Amino acid sequence: MPRLLPLFFALLLATAARAEVAPEALRRGGEAAAAFARQVPPSTPATALPRLSDPAARPMLEALWNSEAVLAGRPQGEAGTPALQRWGDASAMVLRRYLGILQSGVNDQAELGRRIAAHQDELTRGFTFLLRVGTSVQQGARDRVSRLPEAQRQGPEVKQALERLGTGLAQISQGMLGLLRTPGLRPENSRAMAEALAQDLPLFRPLLTAPLRQAVAQSAAGLTPTLQDAPTRAAVERVQRMLAGAE
Repeated sequence: MPRLLPLFFALLLATAARAEVAPEALRRGGEAAAAFARQVPPSTPATALPRLSDPAARPMLEALWNSEAVLAGRPQGEAGTPALQRWGDASAMVLRRYLGILQSGVNDQAELGRRIAAHQDELTRGFTFLLRVGTSVQQGARDRVSRLPEAQRQGPEVKQALERLGTGLAQISQGMLGLLRTPGLRPENSRAMAEALAQDLPLFRPLLTAPLRQAVAQSAAGLTPTLQDAPTRAAVERVQRMLAGAE
């Protein structure tokens, strides 16, 4: 899973004047990521991964995946975006750790499916948060770009940086659509991911190249017939329509 916006703000010499997201949420998110890295090395067995259902682990995970704080900071401007990106990078590390541990030593797809279903609450929160952060970071990036001189705005470095961000958001979207295929996924989790995609897609769709739009649309189209929950299916169908330019 790529960094959300590698070197973009260093490239454009951006500075963080103030945070759009609450500074306390940023601080607690960073502390939670550091605590997770200490407590959950890659050798951790799947049975020992932190769970939202565990009262001892829940505060750490809720601070790490605080989507409400990210949404409250929208529309995200340039100010505070580098700090938000660091939080997103930390959350991506945690999600990679979960997925790596769940896949470790598993050769049987049925067993992997059972592991993913057992940890669906954490994966749902992690993917949804990563999408929310990525969407907000690209808002901040586009805010920065909008105030650059015309020649710099149209330059290849800016174009490539924004394309990388679009690629990252498409990959997160694909990961969420893949997770929606998990047998035993509860409706509250499937709805959370599908609705987050439907809500955020209009905000980052301009960054998706035609091949990226097509790839995500094909994943959504292949998924739709398998969805039993009506609100989830409606949200995924809306994603398809937006990618096709019908909305």
